[in-house]
Amino acid sequence: MVATFAERQASDDGVAEAAGALNLANAALTRVVIEAIERGSWTGTSPTQWLMYTAGTTWHRAESIIAVAEKRYLFPTIIARFDEGRLSLEQVVELVKAPPSADAHLEDWGLVATPSRIRRSIKIRYGSSSENQDGADDDTGDADEPASEPDDADRSDADRVSTGVTDDHRWQIRGEFDLDTGSMMNAALLHANEELWNRGQRQISQADCLREIFERYVDGIESPVRRDRSKVWLHLDAATGESAVASGIRMPDSVRDKVCCDGLIQPVWERDGVPFNLGRSQRIVPEH
Repeated sequence: MVATFAERQASDDGVAEAAGALNLANAALTRVVIEAIERGSWTGTSPTQWLMYTAGTTWHRAESIIAVAEKRYLFPTIIARFDEGRLSLEQVVELVKAPPSADAHLEDWGLVATPSRIRRSIKIRYGSSSENQDGADDDTGDADEPASEPDDADRSDADRVSTGVTDDHRWQIRGEFDLDTGSMMNAALLHANEELWNRGQRQISQADCLREIFERYVDGIESPVRRDRSKVWLHLDAATGESAVASGIRMPDSVRDKVCCDGLIQPVWERDGVPFNLGRSQRIVPEH
C-alpha cells in the first residue's frame, strides 16, 4: 500500500503537533526545576536524583533538563523559542553549550538543525562548552567568528577517556590512547590476569583485570587522607532503605545489599536536607 500525499502530510502534521506539545511540557519542566533549585525546595540527595524520582525519568534526561534550566536566563532568544514549543529539549541542550553572546545568532540555525548537527557546529565554532560557562567574558571577538578547527591529525592523535552512568545504572568507560601507552596498559591487564589466575579464578574477563588494577592501586595508598579521598560513600535513606551515590545516582538494590554486607557505616543527621551532625564510623559485620 502506497500512502497518498495527503496521508503523508497528515502524518507530518500529527508528529509536529505532538512534538510541539512535548516541547512545551519540557520547557515548563525547566521553569519548575530552576525555581525549585533557586528556592532550595527540591528533596533528596541532589536536584538530579529528585527529578529522576518525581518525573520518572532517566539520569541522562534529568541532567539535560537541569542543564537547560540553569541557563534559561542566559539565552533569552533560544529559550523564547523553546517556550513556544518550536525547539526540542535535545536541541536546546546543545544550543546552550555555546557562549551566551551567541544567543541571537543561533536562533535560525537551531530551528532547522538536528541535535547532533548542532553539537558538531557548536564544538567547531565555539570550542568546548566548559570554556563558555555562566556568561564568562569571551575574548574571541565577534560571536559569528568561528574558532579555528583542529586538523584531523590533532583530533586523531588526542588521548581521551570518558566516563558516565548508563540508563541501566551501569558505570561506563571509553578511551583511546597512542599505541605506546596502550601497550603498557595491555601489559598491566595481562599481569592482572595472571594474578587472578594464581588466586584460583578461572573465568577472567578484561573487566575483572581492570578492576584488579584499580583495587591494587587504592590498596597501595598509605596516606590516610589520600585513602579517604578514594573512599566510595553510599548514601542510605534510613526511612526507605533506598541508596544513592554522592552524585545522586540511585544504586540498584542488589548492589546496595552486596555493599552493605561488609563495609563501614557512619550515620549523618540531617534537618531539611542539611547535615548537622556526624556519627561514629562502625564496621558492618557480615552475617556469614
